[in-house]
Amino acid sequence: MFPWILATVLLVVSVLLGLLLKKNRDTLDEEKARLAALQLRQKQDLKEIHEEHAKTLARIKRETAQIKASAHLPLAKDLFEGLDALDMALDNAQHHPNTTKEDLLSGLSMAQTSLHKALAKHDVTPINPTPGSDSFDPKHHEAISVTDDANLPPNSISNVMRKGWTHPSKVLRPAMVQTTKSSAPQPVISEPDEPTELDFTTDEHQEDTSLDFEQEEHAAEHTSTQKA
Repeated sequence: MFPWILATVLLVVSVLLGLLLKKNRDTLDEEKARLAALQLRQKQDLKEIHEEHAKTLARIKRETAQIKASAHLPLAKDLFEGLDALDMALDNAQHHPNTTKEDLLSGLSMAQTSLHKALAKHDVTPINPTPGSDSFDPKHHEAISVTDDANLPPNSISNVMRKGWTHPSKVLRPAMVQTTKSSAPQPVISEPDEPTELDFTTDEHQEDTSLDFEQEEHAAEHTSTQKA
């Protein structure tokens, strides 16, 4: 009786263990499937992110190229008024014989003022130093020659050959100027000192001493010859 009971218990336990293992196996398979689906979804999301990033970079490159291509257009548009005034002044001088010198100068002055205003609107300003009062600045000036003018301070600008242009970001073109000589001291080359009277006396004394020594040596040789 007892062996049958033990066998029944063992059978029940084995069945229960089998069911438990099957349940755990099913749970493990479900977890693997869920993880696989999650990984697939993450790969798809990562691919979409890369594609969106590539599209964004391409769009930024296109917009940057468009901005660079049209960056000079506002300045060009602001120059039209000055160019129109210049064309008008030249047209009057060429096709209207009655145009006076004053009218031509007035038209040119109007064109110059308009062009300067257009450049100033874009923070481009002239470098136009004042001769005789402004000092030479290598950051804004380009010296093409040096003059010797006693009426001007050293290292100052004596003449402006061509004005320069600058922007807050950089110097577009330095002003071409003439400058006066610098006040830096020139090196002094010292000449050798001439011998003094004391030096001549010392040399003569040395010669006399040498002569006396030779006379004493000759007398000593003569005395030894007589004794022999």
